[in-house]
Amino acid sequence: MVRLDGQYLTLFMAALLFIWLGEKRKYKEFVRFSLAMLLLLLIPPTAELLIRYQTAFYGNENIWRLLPLTALLAYSMVLAETKIMMALIRAEGERKPVLSKKREGLYEILLLAAFAALLCICGTFSLGKRVTGERTRMDGLPKEAEILTFLDIPKDDFIYLLAPDEVSSWARIYNGHLLLPYGRDLYEPELSAYLYDAYDEEMLLLHDWINSGLNLWENEEQAKFAEADFLNYCAEAGYHYLIFSYERYDEALAEALAEQEAYRESDTTRLPYLIYELQ
Repeated sequence: MVRLDGQYLTLFMAALLFIWLGEKRKYKEFVRFSLAMLLLLLIPPTAELLIRYQTAFYGNENIWRLLPLTALLAYSMVLAETKIMMALIRAEGERKPVLSKKREGLYEILLLAAFAALLCICGTFSLGKRVTGERTRMDGLPKEAEILTFLDIPKDDFIYLLAPDEVSSWARIYNGHLLLPYGRDLYEPELSAYLYDAYDEEMLLLHDWINSGLNLWENEEQAKFAEADFLNYCAEAGYHYLIFSYERYDEALAEALAEQEAYRESDTTRLPYLIYELQ
């Protein structure tokens, strides 16, 4: 299915214009297309099949937008390819083809490749947010996840972990006994694009706090009290390990950690992270 991002809508409007200006039976084509789409979307069995076909991430409201757009783009591409090939194969006023079969096949391949490139250009290409660091361990863990090897994880119990995103994204891969307060859909919006579930405000604040701090306080004293509140919340929630990056470990957090009694600093590592364990 074509998604409504990139320049697909522009391509859709161009396809409409092409069919409108290029087809002698333009009215019949539009009526047939509209009727076919309407029947597919209105009849419950076919609508349900379409929803299942395009995965459960989409609902009924999505196919009303995406299905007509996709179908018309496909139809216009086929129509354009046919018209261009006919123009190449037969010269005006000639009955016999002007191209050999071999050259005709080559032209058709090039034409299809051009249309495929057009679709790609009109889409949205996006690289990952970050490139995984060089792998230096035999187990294949990247540097961001190497800190997980310093945790004491029992084989018959679960450990609750609160860590920065780059560490959390590898925690469940490293060990299934590590439990996180939220999933990757919180910090990778593309994973929750079609979900209706939302995290509560406390969980959103917790995510921002462990990653970069909130920076909402007027002075250091207020910041220290806020850090202490978050540490108390983590202790009451039963998070066994807290992992802070060196960038996150500011003066207010250091003072709050020094004054609280719930967590103690765990193993000292050469990695740019600090581990605090619930006592």
